[in-house]
Amino acid sequence: MRGSAEIVGGGIGGLFTGYMLAKQGWRVRINERHSQIREIGAGLYMKNNAVTLLEHVGIADIVLKRAVCLRRAEIRDHKDRLLQRRVLAGSTRAFNVPRSDVVLGLAEAARSAGASVVTDAAVARVDPKGLVVLGTGEVRAADLIVVASGFNSDFRDQLGLTVIARELANGATRMLVERTDFEAEDITREWWSGRRRIGLAPTTPDLTNVYMSCPQSDRAGVALPTDIESWGRSFPMLHPVLEKLREATGATRYPYTYVRCSRWSKGRAALVGDAAHSMPPTLGQGAGCTLMNAYVLNEELSRANDVPSALSAWERRIRHVIDETQKWGLRYDALTSNWPLWLSGVRHAVIWSFGRFRPLNVRMRIADHVDVRVA
Repeated sequence: MRGSAEIVGGGIGGLFTGYMLAKQGWRVRINERHSQIREIGAGLYMKNNAVTLLEHVGIADIVLKRAVCLRRAEIRDHKDRLLQRRVLAGSTRAFNVPRSDVVLGLAEAARSAGASVVTDAAVARVDPKGLVVLGTGEVRAADLIVVASGFNSDFRDQLGLTVIARELANGATRMLVERTDFEAEDITREWWSGRRRIGLAPTTPDLTNVYMSCPQSDRAGVALPTDIESWGRSFPMLHPVLEKLREATGATRYPYTYVRCSRWSKGRAALVGDAAHSMPPTLGQGAGCTLMNAYVLNEELSRANDVPSALSAWERRIRHVIDETQKWGLRYDALTSNWPLWLSGVRHAVIWSFGRFRPLNVRMRIADHVDVRVA
């Protein structure tokens, strides 16, 4: 089946969906409300499931052109003692890439496949019968509407699909800084101290991604510019890294978010990405789940005779993977946001067990191991 598609949002979900549909022969228009396709933020983890899809559809070289292939992952405590170590290879492989590379790479791919990417195109309303109303009043009809406008999407509510959409207790400050000898190895490391976490992962040969997670109620922790002295008291072993943050620019701070919908579609309209299944980034699967979601949507559209039946088949096929990933992401986030601090020794044992016992780790990281190319 082929037809016309109007996509709301020019981020990862909208651009990848547009690329896949255009490549299949759909007439695709991607409506982006900003004046240009852009992405703020720092680095982005791309796990095996995401990388496999990018390779399969032939755009890995565009999206991952500067990415670092990470060799292992470590978690350490506030005294730099090792709590968990995992080798990242095969079905557990992981890349770290600047978010801007992903978005701009997907935009390039979408345009090259024939999708029309229109900026300054704010959408005011979505009708599940197959209509979008632009802010200018223009009404556009399509066989398929894809809403990929993120956590704050108004259209999810317009379609009556929202069950839960809320900010979580934790959030993170993220930034890219110059890579130094402290990040010489191609590994990702995370340190835990009370309710705070700091993560470091090389993102390009010259840049390191830094994220600093803490509760939104932690006034010193959420402060921008970063309160170096406060974080230094929590992580004294990271003094070399924290010092270089004094001159860092471009830091962003956002709360973690969670979205659950009754369904992902209504009529001819479908939700993709954070609009459908926003989750805390604790498992590094936000982008990966979005790519999987869009890929399966495209496959089911290619098999079905009509859009509504394709949308139903799409959700039946992939939703359980997304739901499980959300569930484990929330549980993992709760280890910092909700865990009693006087039981920190038990928490260390939990972290160790997730790294030690492969069946437990595979269950938690179900999305890493799923190959959606196999129906």
